[in-house]
Amino acid sequence: MSRMRRDNAKDAVANQIKKVARNPIAKFGYRSKLVTGSGEKMTVREALLGTLTNNEKLVVLASALATHALPDPANKLAELACEVASNYPARFFGLGELLEDLVPTVHQLIAQGLKPLVLMGSTDLARSYAGLSALCSARSSVVFLMASGPEEKGTCSGQSINDLAILRTLLPLSIGVPSSPAELKRQLAVALQSEEGPIALHYSAIIPEMPLAKPTLAPLPGIGKAQMLHEGKGMAIVALGAAVGPALALADELERLGHQAAVIDTSWLRPLDEPLLTAIANYFSRLITLETGKLTAGFGAALLEMLETNNLHMVQVKRISLEEYLTLDPTVMLERLLTDVNGFLEKAWQEEGLVSSSLFHLHPSEAT
Repeated sequence: MSRMRRDNAKDAVANQIKKVARNPIAKFGYRSKLVTGSGEKMTVREALLGTLTNNEKLVVLASALATHALPDPANKLAELACEVASNYPARFFGLGELLEDLVPTVHQLIAQGLKPLVLMGSTDLARSYAGLSALCSARSSVVFLMASGPEEKGTCSGQSINDLAILRTLLPLSIGVPSSPAELKRQLAVALQSEEGPIALHYSAIIPEMPLAKPTLAPLPGIGKAQMLHEGKGMAIVALGAAVGPALALADELERLGHQAAVIDTSWLRPLDEPLLTAIANYFSRLITLETGKLTAGFGAALLEMLETNNLHMVQVKRISLEEYLTLDPTVMLERLLTDVNGFLEKAWQEEGLVSSSLFHLHPSEAT
């Protein structure tokens, strides 16, 4: 596509945006300023126990991965199961090794007017895929919570890098991927209020040293709502789950080097926030997706499918997975990300017939 055609298209979109507000996402009610600080202090334990306290009809079911292991910070499932069993023994049930009791137990609890919340791990996806598929096909009102990884220090291996790709095959399962325990608590509240179909929440604290922004304006309530964390121009970083922290750090570094990159916390893998993401794709010429799982059938693939469905072919997309960076120091991770983004921008500028020698020099076409 020629530079003139791109400029004309961007001008047309900009004119439409000005009719709504100066900021392209203002009409959606999302925050758009970067908020510094470490974010909301909360643990997964506090999020889950707080939810149980406020919802008397909530019953927790746990897989063998949670009930047959000793509590350990590296085994988040076992730690959560122990806490729930200790504080709410009457509302806690253990499932079999192969989750053979999953489907009848869930249906029985729903028939009694209760809301089942199932604690499960990556291994359970393979062990009980047939049962999960049956619950999804029946559109059962059940919530699955998958949690792994330490929350305070260090990193853990990417054991769950294929989880989201597998969960995407389960229709019509809604999939939330919170970036922090505080966001997990908000998603739990939304999921437990919903009476429509099954919902899976996948939380993985694999990059604990990266800061998260604290909302100044909460996103619109409901399943499938994203939020914008940082304003930008020319490019946007669309991140999911544990990749949101690195995305904010990357945007800070890019801003220091003269680039303004917007940051969007997608929050949900299914459904995607199509109104917001469509506006982002129309406004920005380059998108960078950031995720912790496999690129194949993952978050970036889901976004590409959405863009194709909506005939949004003008935006350039670079998908990046943090899979191979999970064991690296955050500083090294950031350096690798800058290298990846540099290569993407260099290629994009070359395709547009522009010349730029380095990411670390603001290109004239990007200057304000």
